[in-house]
Amino acid sequence: ALALVYLAAAADAQAVPTCGFQVGGAVCGDGRCCSRFGYCGSGPAYCGFGCQSNCNEVGEQCGIQAGGATCANNLCCSQFGFCGLGAQYCGVGCQSNCHAVQRCGIQGGGALCANGLCCSQFGFCGLGAKYCGVGCQKAKAKAVPQCGVQAGGAVCPNGLCCSQFGFCGLGAQYCGVGCQSQCSSG
Repeated sequence: ALALVYLAAAADAQAVPTCGFQVGGAVCGDGRCCSRFGYCGSGPAYCGFGCQSNCNEVGEQCGIQAGGATCANNLCCSQFGFCGLGAQYCGVGCQSNCHAVQRCGIQGGGALCANGLCCSQFGFCGLGAKYCGVGCQKAKAKAVPQCGVQAGGAVCPNGLCCSQFGFCGLGAQYCGVGCQSQCSSG
């Protein structure tokens, strides 16, 4: 891993930093990691030790970068070969499970997110700081069961998982323990 960091630093030695504290805290606009040296990229050299932003990219790999592997729990595979949700994974360049995006807010025609999810500043439904933090758009929709025994045996559209509580969605809370239908990875 140390050799990878060294190689990344050496390869970028001629370039001007594009992210991180080196340029006033800028982040990589395409969802890639910002290395400790201030360069955008993916993989351990950028997302590992000293990573400054978008460091979650050390997670599960997919797509052409991982021999065609798909993501578990119907997560999207980004153009850089990482699994996740939101614009940086399911948007431009997405390699698989790209339908797994629920648009909301201004970008989604005023739609609210179901199941208590937040609507990010970019119009994607999800949980965590990227969705519920700065720029979060409006309130969440009231949670009404959509699938499973709570909804008369209904199945979720677009291959979404049905949680143990009867809600359609993606990720471990929907596709994990207690999932009622369409629980396998995409």
